[in-house]
Formats: sequence, structure tokens, C-alpha cells
Amino acid sequence: MGAMDWQNIPQLAYLGALLVALLGYALVAYRRSFGRMMRHGALWFFIFIGMIAAVGLWNDFRQASNGLAQFRAQGAEIILPRAIDGHYYLVLQVNAQPVLFLIDTGASQIVLSRDDALRAGFDVEGLIFSGRANTANGRISTAPVRIAELGLGTELSHDVAAMVNGGAMEHSLLGMDFLQRFSRITIEQGKMTLTR
Repeated sequence: MGAMDWQNIPQLAYLGALLVALLGYALVAYRRSFGRMMRHGALWFFIFIGMIAAVGLWNDFRQASNGLAQFRAQGAEIILPRAIDGHYYLVLQVNAQPVLFLIDTGASQIVLSRDDALRAGFDVEGLIFSGRANTANGRISTAPVRIAELGLGTELSHDVAAMVNGGAMEHSLLGMDFLQRFSRITIEQGKMTLTR
């Protein structure tokens, strides 16, 4: 045994003693109704397994709800799956940094969250938040910026106008300034299709 194995022996002994104590208590408490003890034991076993499965799958659910699945390009079409939260998302490269955008047809511009703007290399503290925008959460301040390079797959755009949100925002928004590049936007059967 290595050094790490010897260090784990006291912990394993403690857990073993705890398990023996719990099993001993269960046998004494349910000695007259062994069937009931087995049912309760099975119930707790399945609850425990269910919790392990939920914890293990949580990241998958969270990624799906955030729309982290990449888009699928078919010729002139970009096909986006609907996320569990009912929205559509698209990952773009902003100054060579991947940014997850919520597609928002109600927004007029590309709006970066403060965190995404920082990751994309903007000096957020040095920006002038002189603009105002009305949102579902009320009026917010915004700062105009120019994205040096905006990438969608292999397609790059340069010197793209955008705004940085002065308040808290979970996702950056992809508004009509970007979406008007497509000739048609359709939503059907849980998919959004952007056609060039």
C-alpha cells in the first residue's frame, strides 16, 4: 500500500463503523417486521440513486437549457435547436472569444453583458454609459462599442457596432442589427432556421 492508502484507513474504518451501526439499528428496530424494513431500505436506496443521477446529469440539463448546443449549417441555412427554457441561442466569436448570445428579435442591437465584454477585451470600467434602453426589467444604461471581429463559423465581420449593458444581464443579446443579415427567419418544430 502507498502512503495515500494508509492515510485513508481511518476514514474507511469510521465509515464502516457508521454503516455497521446504522444496519444494526435497522435490524433491531425492524426485527419483527423484516418485510417493512426491506421496503424502507429499497425506497431509500432508490432515492439515493436518483439523487446521484440528478447531480450527474445537472450539467447536461444546464447546458441544454442555456442552448450550448452548436448550430448546424446546411448550405445557406443555419439551424438552431430550441433550448429547454424555450429560447434560441447562438455562439459567436467576439474578438476571438466564444460568447453565448440569446436571440432576441425584440432587441434592436447586439448587446454584450459586462462579463462577455470583459472577456472580449473591452475596458468596461473605462466605457461611457451614456445611452439608455428600455427592457423588460426597466430602463438601463448602455455604452457603445465596436467589435473588431465578429465570427459566425468561418464567416467574419469587422468593426461591428454593439452596446455593453450597464446592468446585470445573464446572456448577451443578438438583436435585429445582426438578424437582418438573413433573408428569412423561420421557427417550426422546435427549430429556428436562419436563411441567408
